[in-house]
Amino acid sequence: MTQVTRYELIERDGDRFRVAISVEQRAAPQTADLNPKLEMHVRGYELRAKGHALADLGLPLALEARLESHSAADIALVSPEKTEPLMSTRHSVVRLKSKVEER
Repeated sequence: MTQVTRYELIERDGDRFRVAISVEQRAAPQTADLNPKLEMHVRGYELRAKGHALADLGLPLALEARLESHSAADIALVSPEKTEPLMSTRHSVVRLKSKVEER
């Protein structure tokens, strides 16, 4: 599998900055032996994601972030008895919002 992740600085104000994020993953066709009688054939896999993050250099975590991804997989489980194709598409959104707790 290959993955390319890009970050682009969009804006900066003092210690705070916002970056745009993009991710691309691809898997070449490959075969994995799951056990002596079962193989998994990955015929294709692709993921694309885009989002952003707002961070402060004085804090350990991002203040907020959002990443939206779309992926598709074409896989087959192969046994001596049969081949079972598995096609999958997925859309997901991950959001992070930090909050400061006062003590």
